[in-house]
Amino acid sequence: MSEPTNEIGKEPLPLDLSGRQLLEVFPFLMVLDRGLRLIGHGPRLSKVCKNLALGTPFTELFAVKRPRGPI
Repeated sequence: MSEPTNEIGKEPLPLDLSGRQLLEVFPFLMVLDRGLRLIGHGPRLSKVCKNLALGTPFTELFAVKRPRGPI
């Protein structure tokens, strides 16, 4: 696995966060498995999305809309 890089200098960024720290930094975190099923989430996400349940497919929780026009 490669080191995370920033977009400006392409320098490796030191990133050593525990799960608890990750949830503090990203309270709306959503963790999906390879099948795009919800396997974890941050504490604030469940406050704005009342229908969150582990194992639910992403497409049942959120509607993905594409922008109009060329990308």
